[in-house]
Amino acid sequence: MTVFIEPVRQGGLVLFYMKMGEKGSFVIQSEEVKNLDGTIKIMLTKAGKRWAELSSLDELEIKRPKKWDGNWRIVIFDIPEQLKKVRDSLHMHLRNLGFIELQKSVFIYPFPCLKEIGYIIKFYNIQKFVRILTANSIDDEEELMKRFGL
Repeated sequence: MTVFIEPVRQGGLVLFYMKMGEKGSFVIQSEEVKNLDGTIKIMLTKAGKRWAELSSLDELEIKRPKKWDGNWRIVIFDIPEQLKKVRDSLHMHLRNLGFIELQKSVFIYPFPCLKEIGYIIKFYNIQKFVRILTANSIDDEEELMKRFGL
């Protein structure tokens, strides 16, 4: 993701005009604090922090170890209908990370990913709807191993 930032100062505030590729422009407001050494500290507002966190979700990657430990990571969830957009976002993130959907609301992955999945579910505040399991075997394992290139 390429982001072009143009800061515009207005008093003690800084407005960042951000251009993100084809997606268009938007503004993030922040406070400007002058340090004793002449440098300027920029503190993002709540909206700016939220944007930065959301952007970091898109950059998440799970490092593939050299050797598979033989365990499966299974993410299961039951997110209420009123949080459908959040549920759809979780689906998207899991697919983007390389998870395979075993059945509706059940995804599997062969490598350690607790930190990355924890970050996603904390961001969306859905901890009470999501469980992460580790299993040492699963039926039809050979097919899954083939799909993951193991």
